[in-house]
Amino acid sequence: MDFISEKIDKDTKEILNVVIDEYGKLTGPALLRLTHLEGTPWSKSYVKGQYHTIIPDEIIREYYSNIDVK
Repeated sequence: MDFISEKIDKDTKEILNVVIDEYGKLTGPALLRLTHLEGTPWSKSYVKGQYHTIIPDEIIREYYSNIDVK
């Protein structure tokens, strides 16, 4: 972890810590339910019957930039 930690800038570390603190305690199924809610990047990109659909970075960026972190 030290090697990786040395390669990450301060702002990125802060963001990662917020994400880990907020979501790190959740189970896989809980994360799945959360990420598949209506209005999420997944729900905006999902097409029934299609697999491995790439979610555009802009949709992800827009969604997460509007989330109020504690």
